[in-house]
Amino acid sequence: MSSNIQFISLPSGSSINPSYGLLNEPFVVSGQNLTQATGVLFVDKFQNEIASTFSAASDTTINGNVPLLDASLGKHEVRVQNELGYTKLYFDPLVPAQTAEPRRLIGHTVTDITDHLGINSAIPTVSPNNTHGYEIATTSVSAIHPSSTFIISCELSLENDFWGAAVVALFKDNETSPRRVWNYSLIGPQMGHMAVLSFVATAGTTSSQTWRVRLGRSDSSLSTVYLNRNSTQTNPYGLDVARSYMTVTEIEAQGVSY
Repeated sequence: MSSNIQFISLPSGSSINPSYGLLNEPFVVSGQNLTQATGVLFVDKFQNEIASTFSAASDTTINGNVPLLDASLGKHEVRVQNELGYTKLYFDPLVPAQTAEPRRLIGHTVTDITDHLGINSAIPTVSPNNTHGYEIATTSVSAIHPSSTFIISCELSLENDFWGAAVVALFKDNETSPRRVWNYSLIGPQMGHMAVLSFVATAGTTSSQTWRVRLGRSDSSLSTVYLNRNSTQTNPYGLDVARSYMTVTEIEAQGVSY
């Protein structure tokens, strides 16, 4: 009967090579009694066990592939185990290298809006065009590359003399239809509102292009919209500190030589 008894030995690992790597990369465990291993586990610092695929090439060698590991948790313990227990080695998972370079800011144009205005012209809900409202800012730019991205942004200091809404419309060059329209609720005198808007577009050309911002009231309200002022003071706070601005920022395109 002694011929039917199977003796099991505890696996003994002496090294793992390489001791660092990325997902699915191969590794080799060297040691003794490795054909009797029933599992190869990668264990993080919270004792989460992640099983890897492996095969015992011989009693002294195991071949495996790195499972999905959280590299932010640092060094992982590698357990080569069977019914008797396990042997411990250590492995450093790597973070995959970034495949695309970061996109750089390569152009930035700022236009100060210093006028103190009261605007009672409406920008209608239906078919607004480049004659409605009042043009408060223009910025002309030329892209370094036609594939660049333009980010057009505005920050407008607004108020009104009664409950109503302000409408902001963005136009390009002499286009009659707006590229984007924003509606901002305003709730009355001495209740200012900072309208912040942003629009993203591909440059499309290296020729000069002009972006225009028009401001007006909504066609459903009768209140006057004030820019950089209030209903009673044309230059509140003094020294022209109440002001707004418009910016056009150029971001490089990925995979393009500049």
